[in-house]
Amino acid sequence: MATPRRLAASRADAARALGFAHAQERFFQMDLMRRNAAGGPLPFLPGETRHRLVLKP
Repeated sequence: MATPRRLAASRADAARALGFAHAQERFFQMDLMRRNAAGGPLPFLPGETRHRLVLKP
């Protein structure tokens, strides 16, 4: 996993960028959990992510 780095001109810009990054990651997590709970397919995931996740045989 990569560590996100944000360069900002002010604290407000930094807070906005951090909030955006957090929301983006949280949305991915919630969508993945929803699909897994529903028993739905996971082929929508990009290559490396799909291979790392062994959720159901």
